[in-house]
Order: sequence, then structure tokens, then C-alpha cells
Amino acid sequence: MATHIKHLITKFLTQYKYDTNTKENISEIVYSIIDKKLHPYVKLGKIYQNKVILYVDYSVVGYEVNLSKERIIRELNKIYPHIETIIVKPQKHI
Repeated sequence: MATHIKHLITKFLTQYKYDTNTKENISEIVYSIIDKKLHPYVKLGKIYQNKVILYVDYSVVGYEVNLSKERIIRELNKIYPHIETIIVKPQKHI
């Protein structure tokens, strides 16, 4: 029983490390393409299946990011060929 739990914990930690590295790599690629002035207003959201979700603070920033989507996808596909779509959503402010 203890070995089974150890295996589950090891698997979870390995997956968590993979997800963290993946998010960092994708963030770096996105930020390398978009204008530096927009960096504070763009945040990486979820990465699932073949989609990357980016949250933006303002619609103007979303427009600028949408103009760069094709280039971002091309750069991401060099490392992550399964990514097909980038979705730009407004950040919900409370």
C-alpha cells in the first residue's frame, strides 16, 4: 500500500513540474513576441488539450495580442506542435 501511495505522489510531482515548466516556456514565447508595453496586461491562463488561454486586462490589449496570434502559434509549434489555438479573454475584475 505504501509503495502505491509513493508512486502516486511521485507521478503527481513529476506532472506538476512538467506543467510548471511548460507554462513558463509558453509565457516566455508569448512575451517575446508581444510588445513589451503590453506585458503587465497579459497573463497566461490555462493550457489544455490543444489550446492556450491568455487573459488580458483591456480590450485594446486583446486586440494587439489577437494581431500576433498567428506568429505566437508558429513559435509555440516549434516546441509544442500540438497547440493549435490561442484564445484571448478579458480578465474578470471584481
